[in-house]
Amino acid sequence: METEGKIDSTEHIVLADELVVLDADSHLWRAARPLLDAALRLDQHNDTYSWHGWDKQQMSRFLKNLPSPCSLTVGVWETISTEDGAAEREGLALGIVCEVVEGEIRSICTFEALASAGLKPIKELEPGFDDAIEIMRAARKLVAPVA
Repeated sequence: METEGKIDSTEHIVLADELVVLDADSHLWRAARPLLDAALRLDQHNDTYSWHGWDKQQMSRFLKNLPSPCSLTVGVWETISTEDGAAEREGLALGIVCEVVEGEIRSICTFEALASAGLKPIKELEPGFDDAIEIMRAARKLVAPVA
């Protein structure tokens, strides 16, 4: 599913005028929505809003210093107890890739979309070097080189 949204801002620093969300029906998208909300608030509230210590100027400077095009990947795993409580495993709680072009985020997709680039199913992804390399390989293939 492809969803497009226009951002109403004459001074967009984080998000492009047209932001494409490639797989908004993904269950991982629910975890990513608060990040998009924070980006919109940064974009719309000039210098009056900050998110985890990042304000509009800092975010703009960060994005503008990235190579163009590139991608940013975020993967967060959480510890999940099994139903019987005897064991724990780590499950992917958030997995997104943002395409950055000329200092603006142009598209966002979840790790589920990377399956088309050969990434294994998200339930099989584990935190660690091996899967991180595979996530970056798939992001490079589908989106852009990882910054």
